[in-house]
Amino acid sequence: MKNILYSIMVVSIIILANSCKKNEPINQPDPSTSFENGNYDPAFDWNTAKIVDLVIASESDQVINITSVDGKIRYYRGMHFAANHQYKVKLSIPKLITQIKINNTLVSIDSELININLK
Repeated sequence: MKNILYSIMVVSIIILANSCKKNEPINQPDPSTSFENGNYDPAFDWNTAKIVDLVIASESDQVINITSVDGKIRYYRGMHFAANHQYKVKLSIPKLITQIKINNTLVSIDSELININLK
């Protein structure tokens, strides 16, 4: 019985001693491949989002709900009061988005300023 316990202790100590990693050198990146030294087109647009100004008009008070086309992403929610005549929203959305839904009305994003009349 003592031999088994002694064997288990020796194996455990060996495993623990081998599992410790001692001061391994850190791999430094090659300066020739760094981002600052990279070649890229100077005309490339690094922005991944675009700002769209929405001017929403409605004759009645209503909640303005702006979502993705499939309705899974909500970009904005706010209350429009008819007495204010126009409701202005500055929306930041991904550049790849070409359409959004405003209160279940499909709207194309074809410019930076979009006027919408809701019923």
